[in-house]
Amino acid sequence: AGNTNSATATVTIIVDRSCKVRAIAQDVTLILDKNGLATLTTSAVNNGSYSECIGSSLTMTLSQSVYSCSDLGSKEAVLTVRDKDGNQGTDSFIVTVIDNTPPSFGSVPKTLKVSINPNSSYILPDFTSQYPATDNCIGVSYTQVPGQGTAYSTAGTYPVVLTASDLSGNTVSSTINIDISISKPKGGTKPKSAVSGSRTLGLEEATENSIFVYPNPAISEANLEVRILNPDD
Repeated sequence: AGNTNSATATVTIIVDRSCKVRAIAQDVTLILDKNGLATLTTSAVNNGSYSECIGSSLTMTLSQSVYSCSDLGSKEAVLTVRDKDGNQGTDSFIVTVIDNTPPSFGSVPKTLKVSINPNSSYILPDFTSQYPATDNCIGVSYTQVPGQGTAYSTAGTYPVVLTASDLSGNTVSSTINIDISISKPKGGTKPKSAVSGSRTLGLEEATENSIFVYPNPAISEANLEVRILNPDD
């Protein structure tokens, strides 16, 4: 018979790439550095995200990746996962931002030498304003013990403790030892005719209207008895 018949048909194959992408995130904790900053990466957040399309590569992004002192505490963020065909999924997570860097005092002297005059006092200044602390976040508060205005009138060494605290409760302390000495009274050279102790003065040790006493001023109470003797006695 040998009869044949043929036909041509076009077949269009449609590949459905609308695969489901599952974003799976985990909560994270960030610690601010000395500059008050922390960077979050997708690798720290991703907890097994995947695409149902086998072999499809994934791209991940975060709603926020850089955190600072203004973000202290806990806040919500979002992980977005996309495959090469544009399918995407999202998942929210919690970021907890912590600051554990204490403030730092700069050049606070360990000892401060002070000399005062007799019968005077040294009044403590506000050392917290003279020696401020630095911190990675703003908002440092101070205490000084003993406080500004405390008076010292005797020689000795007196510790003053400065404490700086930030808003996260981190603290640092520094001690200044106030070394107080009493200045000695200024006295001249002992006069040749000066008298110390207790004895009778000869006329050559006195002028017409005065008697020299050493030291001057006296370092303790002194009693002076003057008797006029008859040269003929």
